Amino acid sequence: MIISDGREYPKTYNMTFGTDLQAKRFSMGTDDIEILIYDSSGSDLYTHSLSQFWDQPNLLMIVYDVTSKYTFDAVSEWHKVALAAEWAPISRSPLASLLFANKCDLSSHRIVSEQDGRLLAEKLNMEYFEGSAKENQGIVEAFQWFTQICHENNEKTSTETNVKPSYDLYHKSILRSGSSNNSSPVLI
Repeated sequence: MIISDGREYPKTYNMTFGTDLQAKRFSMGTDDIEILIYDSSGSDLYTHSLSQFWDQPNLLMIVYDVTSKYTFDAVSEWHKVALAAEWAPISRSPLASLLFANKCDLSSHRIVSEQDGRLLAEKLNMEYFEGSAKENQGIVEAFQWFTQICHENNEKTSTETNVKPSYDLYHKSILRSGSSNNSSPVLI
């Protein structure tokens, strides 16, 4: 898992085994939204056991490596695995889904085109973002999009019930996906 303040890519990267949990806070207007990130391994070895680590998520992000056709081709299967998980009772399915094309800084090694990524995202009914974890490009924008969706959903819920939900009680979770050349995309 990449544990960073978003300004610097770690010099040593530890590949995720199983699932790691990370909490991040984002501001939206006067509200703070805490997102719990379940960073799950993309190794096929963990495919059938990952859902036991996920605690009723609300959001879905799948990341693939634009320099690896293998990770791109595995996105649809990971999407099925994710949708089979037990989602939060509030949404019963992802409140929002995002496909993130990673390693866009390696343009000379790019194999998967932006157009192919966008077409797959549309087919899977996911929002599409591109960027580079290493160069901290597109990451903030992707999480800001999720934060906006959560904020809008809470505003809607507050209006309908006339009660403002507590962000401490109503955590937003993400299945986070990372990838390397030798593994499938991981649910982020």
